[in-house]
Amino acid sequence: MAVLLLSSAASIPVFSQKRMTPDVKASVIAAFNNQCLTDKFPKKRLRTEIRHALYKLKDEPSHPESDGKYAVPYDLNGDGVSEYFVQLKDTGIGDNVYWGVFSTKPVRFLGIIFAEHVYLRQRVATWAAVTISSHISSSDSNISTYSYRDGIYQKVAGDYEVSANRKDEPKFVGNVRYLCERQ
Repeated sequence: MAVLLLSSAASIPVFSQKRMTPDVKASVIAAFNNQCLTDKFPKKRLRTEIRHALYKLKDEPSHPESDGKYAVPYDLNGDGVSEYFVQLKDTGIGDNVYWGVFSTKPVRFLGIIFAEHVYLRQRVATWAAVTISSHISSSDSNISTYSYRDGIYQKVAGDYEVSANRKDEPKFVGNVRYLCERQ
């Protein structure tokens, strides 16, 4: 029994450290939402991976005319080649979208995130972390952070509610450049 308690207690700090790694705390440098979508991305090259990701979301309601046809490019790992946030499912709930994250060099699936706004953090490790805001109501949002772990983007911090009415949104909300804004 004592061994079980010690092993459980020993794992708590490790989990906390994993959640608060430098990539999760890095500055937010840019953002995007579904207003930044383009249909100019390597759809044919990513077709099989997109199809697999859409299958994972087969039971989620959406607007079928948008499934996998639009994306936002961004170089997450600093190799000079864009990765793609592909709009898998536009839920029709506010502007919340299921985004599939894909690499083209090599072609692979990097995860699914659910967000209205995606905030891209400065890359301090191999891959940049992303913080998301998903719409709950007209003034309330849910905030979470995803980091690249074990070959996929995983939720590592957050899941807390903020409100424009309470003015408790993170400081970067409304103060960061959107990728589709003119320079």
